[in-house]
Amino acid sequence: MMRLLITGGSGYLGSHLIAAARDPFELFATYYSRPIPDGVPLDVRDADSVRRLFDSLRPDCVIHTAYDKSSDGWQAVIGDGSANVAQAARQVGARLIHLSTDVVFSGARGWYCEDDPPDPVTDYGRVKVEAEQRVAACLPDALLVRTSLIYGTLRDAADANSRFVLDGLLGHTPVTLFQDEFRCPICVTDLAAALLELAALPFDRLMVRGPLHVAGAERVSRYQFGVLLARYHGLDPRPLQATTSEATGLIRPKDCTLDTTRAQALLRTRLRGVGEVLR
Repeated sequence: MMRLLITGGSGYLGSHLIAAARDPFELFATYYSRPIPDGVPLDVRDADSVRRLFDSLRPDCVIHTAYDKSSDGWQAVIGDGSANVAQAARQVGARLIHLSTDVVFSGARGWYCEDDPPDPVTDYGRVKVEAEQRVAACLPDALLVRTSLIYGTLRDAADANSRFVLDGLLGHTPVTLFQDEFRCPICVTDLAAALLELAALPFDRLMVRGPLHVAGAERVSRYQFGVLLARYHGLDPRPLQATTSEATGLIRPKDCTLDTTRAQALLRTRLRGVGEVLR
């Protein structure tokens, strides 16, 4: 069986990967602050700990999802941690699927393809670009999966992207969303299935390396996404307030939609649009 290691197993995507992983995988998963059943504690910032774990488990493939949501942890966890994982994967001969983001782009035009050069406008985007570069320099065959807003359909276990909207509506507090920022949201189950399919492909059949865009098929604004979420969960979307990032004066990427043609030609997993999922 293929030995698959998932970093960040206690996170939203990591937990769905663990739940969905079946044959041909022998599964291992790590966590940092929140223990998971049969999980292995790991701080990806500690290069020696990462190396020892990889030497012990000898994974065939690694899906690296570990992250830190706080700006204080971006450099250490996303930058250094990703480099540590790539270095350890190279030393044991493991394939690496590294999770990245659509905000490596400025959002000046949208529908970015894999060959477009990153041009981030936020600190988070810049750290994610650095992580991609450090991973690729260490492990040129690594797959750098760029994705978009990840969401789910269960209100009682909603992800952060959904919870912000639903908690506001349920608490009768104003929720303001941008109508000039566009993304390609992807359902967490679709993304997990796509990543596991990529992990299971024999290396000689995986004809891509470097960036691969895996996101939903539909372009929606943050405001449109909020309306779809509200209606799906039976809530009145009228309290949602629309604004623009330009009106706030914030420097944010506006249209980070991703061209997923390459991924959709490679995968059996359908990358559904948010309108289809939240019908």
